[in-house]
Amino acid sequence: MVEPQSLKGANSALPASGGQEKPMELNKGQMPMQKEPQKPTQPQPPQPPVKRPFWKRIPGSIWGALVLLTLLITLLEGYPWLSVEIGERIEPNEPYTTLFQVVNEGYAPISHLDAECSFSIEASTEKLKDIQMSNIVQQAHDFAQFLTHARRATIPCNLLVLPGPKQIKAATFEITISYSFYPFTIQFLRRHQHFRFRGIPDSKGNIKWTFVS
Repeated sequence: MVEPQSLKGANSALPASGGQEKPMELNKGQMPMQKEPQKPTQPQPPQPPVKRPFWKRIPGSIWGALVLLTLLITLLEGYPWLSVEIGERIEPNEPYTTLFQVVNEGYAPISHLDAECSFSIEASTEKLKDIQMSNIVQQAHDFAQFLTHARRATIPCNLLVLPGPKQIKAATFEITISYSFYPFTIQFLRRHQHFRFRGIPDSKGNIKWTFVS
C-alpha cells in the first residue's frame, strides 16, 4: 500500500513565499536561446503625387464670376423683350395700311399692352402739290391683355389713307408699346419700348417700311 507523500515533500514543490517564481536557471551545457535576425527592410518606391481634379484647382473668385454670369444670362433670357414685325398691306398703294405685329421675345409673360402710333408723311396729289402731315397720334388701349413667349398681337392703329393718286416723298411711322409684368399691374412697374420705321420708295414709287431704331 502506497503512503501519501509527506507535507514537507509536497511543500518543497511549491514556489517561494510571496507567490513569486524564481527565474529559470539554465542547466549545465544548455545554450541560451538566440533571437532570429531581422530581415533588412527594403526601401519603398516613391509614390506619385495625387492629382487634384481640375475643377478643384480653379480659384474661388473665378467660380463666383461664372455663377454671376450664368445668373445674368438667365435673367436676360427671361426678361420680356418685344419686337415689331412688318406684315401685309390692306391697300397695296397705301403704306399706312400696313399691319404691324408685336412679338414677345422674352420668356416671361406680359399683360395689358397699350400702343401709341405716330404718323408723318410728305406727299403730293393732282390737286395739292405739297402735303405735309406730322405727328398724327393714334392710341390703342389694352389691345392685348396677355402675351406669352413668342406670341403675337396685331397693333390696331387707325389707318391713314389719302384719297386719289398721289406721290409720297417721305413717310415715318413710330410705335410705342407699354406693358405690365404679369401678374403685376402697378403703374410704376410698367415698361415702354419705342420702335421707329421709315418709308423708302422703290423704283415704282411704292413705299416700303424699314426698321430704323
